[in-house]
Amino acid sequence: WTFGKKRLEITNEKNPLWKGENAGYVPKHRWIYRHLGKPNKCKFCKIKNKKYCWANISHKYKRDFTDYIQLCYSCHKYYDLGKILL
Repeated sequence: WTFGKKRLEITNEKNPLWKGENAGYVPKHRWIYRHLGKPNKCKFCKIKNKKYCWANISHKYKRDFTDYIQLCYSCHKYYDLGKILL
Protein backbone atom coordinates (compact mmCIF):
# COMPACT_ATOMS: atom_id res chain seq x y z
CA TRP A 1 0.00 0.00 0.00
CA THR A 2 1.58 3.27 -1.10
CA PHE A 3 -1.16 5.81 -0.38
CA GLY A 4 0.35 8.87 1.30
CA LYS A 5 3.93 7.65 0.88
CA LYS A 6 6.47 9.41 -1.28
CA ARG A 7 7.21 7.40 -4.39
CA LEU A 8 10.81 6.90 -5.40
CA GLU A 9 11.21 7.71 -9.08
CA ILE A 10 14.05 6.05 -10.89
CA THR A 11 14.68 7.66 -14.26
CA ASN A 12 16.76 7.00 -17.34
CA GLU A 13 19.18 4.08 -17.46
CA LYS A 14 18.71 3.25 -13.76
CA ASN A 15 15.08 2.26 -14.32
CA PRO A 16 14.68 -1.50 -14.97
CA LEU A 17 12.08 -0.72 -17.66
CA TRP A 18 14.44 1.62 -19.57
CA LYS A 19 14.26 1.07 -23.36
CA GLY A 20 16.55 3.85 -24.59
CA GLU A 21 16.28 4.29 -28.35
CA ASN A 22 13.69 1.49 -28.49
CA ALA A 23 11.15 3.58 -26.55
CA GLY A 24 7.96 4.54 -28.34
CA TYR A 25 6.57 7.84 -29.57
CA VAL A 26 4.94 9.01 -26.31
CA PRO A 27 7.86 8.25 -23.95
CA LYS A 28 10.27 10.11 -26.24
CA HIS A 29 8.00 13.16 -26.37
CA ARG A 30 7.67 13.10 -22.58
CA TRP A 31 11.47 12.94 -22.40
CA ILE A 32 11.77 16.02 -24.64
CA TYR A 33 9.22 17.98 -22.57
CA ARG A 34 10.97 16.97 -19.34
CA HIS A 35 14.39 18.13 -20.58
CA LEU A 36 13.59 21.04 -22.91
CA GLY A 37 10.37 22.28 -21.32
CA LYS A 38 7.21 23.53 -22.94
CA PRO A 39 7.74 25.10 -26.38
CA ASN A 40 6.86 28.80 -26.54
CA LYS A 41 7.53 29.94 -30.13
CA CYS A 42 7.44 28.80 -33.72
CA LYS A 43 10.66 28.67 -35.73
CA PHE A 44 8.85 29.52 -38.97
CA CYS A 45 5.85 31.83 -38.58
CA LYS A 46 6.90 33.73 -35.39
CA ILE A 47 3.22 34.48 -34.61
CA LYS A 48 2.54 34.82 -30.89
CA ASN A 49 -0.38 33.49 -28.82
CA LYS A 50 -0.59 30.12 -30.52
CA LYS A 51 -0.21 26.57 -29.24
CA TYR A 52 3.23 25.10 -29.81
CA CYS A 53 4.77 21.64 -29.89
CA TRP A 54 8.11 19.93 -30.34
CA ALA A 55 8.54 18.67 -33.90
CA ASN A 56 10.99 15.94 -34.84
CA ILE A 57 13.31 17.06 -37.63
CA SER A 58 14.48 13.68 -38.96
CA HIS A 59 11.15 11.85 -38.40
CA LYS A 60 13.22 9.08 -36.73
CA TYR A 61 12.45 10.11 -33.10
CA LYS A 62 16.01 9.87 -31.86
CA ARG A 63 16.97 10.78 -28.28
CA ASP A 64 18.85 13.83 -29.49
CA PHE A 65 17.91 17.35 -28.40
CA THR A 66 19.17 18.80 -31.69
CA ASP A 67 16.66 16.63 -33.57
CA TYR A 68 13.67 18.66 -32.30
CA ILE A 69 12.42 22.16 -33.12
CA GLN A 70 9.61 24.31 -31.73
CA LEU A 71 6.68 24.77 -34.11
CA CYS A 72 3.08 25.87 -33.90
CA TYR A 73 0.58 23.13 -34.75
CA SER A 74 -0.15 24.64 -38.17
CA CYS A 75 3.53 24.80 -39.22
CA HIS A 76 4.10 21.32 -37.73
CA LYS A 77 1.41 19.90 -40.01
CA TYR A 78 2.96 21.56 -43.08
CA TYR A 79 6.45 20.43 -42.01
CA ASP A 80 5.32 16.81 -41.68
CA LEU A 81 3.68 16.99 -45.14
CA GLY A 82 6.97 18.28 -46.63
CA LYS A 83 5.65 21.74 -47.51
CA ILE A 84 8.09 23.51 -45.16
CA LEU A 85 11.78 22.69 -45.46
CA LEU A 86 14.59 23.53 -43.05
